[in-house]
Amino acid sequence: MVTKMKKILLQCVILGLLLILPAQADVIIHEICASNGCIYYTQDGESPDWVELHNTGDETVDLTGWALADNLSGKNLHALDGVELPPQGYAVITLGEKFSLSADGEAVHLIKDGQVMDSVHYEGHAKNKSVIRLPDGTFAETDLPTPGMANITSDEATNYPL
Repeated sequence: MVTKMKKILLQCVILGLLLILPAQADVIIHEICASNGCIYYTQDGESPDWVELHNTGDETVDLTGWALADNLSGKNLHALDGVELPPQGYAVITLGEKFSLSADGEAVHLIKDGQVMDSVHYEGHAKNKSVIRLPDGTFAETDLPTPGMANITSDEATNYPL
């Protein structure tokens, strides 16, 4: 009986790790702006929170079946259906009432068909600043948000603890 319970527990742990640990993907979370005041505007003139995705691969990626989430419960998903990301390209995903980011910090997960492909845990940042992925994979807050293009690192970017 104890052996059977240990086996079930081990299976649950493995399943949990598969759900939590990011899988390898060419699409990554590249930049986050959780307090957008005047950095990026939609065609309607609004300035919502946004997440920038970057395709590091050599092929176009169709993001149908992909979503952004701020938790792994399956609630508050922001579907990415219809978005195609060209090789080495960037996509700015604007967020709305159903899904928004906390300027005080939280997690953002990139999910494909229920599997976590990338995750970023960020702490709060000031209005009109963003959190960028640095070339070494760490994150920094920057005064120089770059929605839709390569990130700019500068003396103002400070290492951002995860």
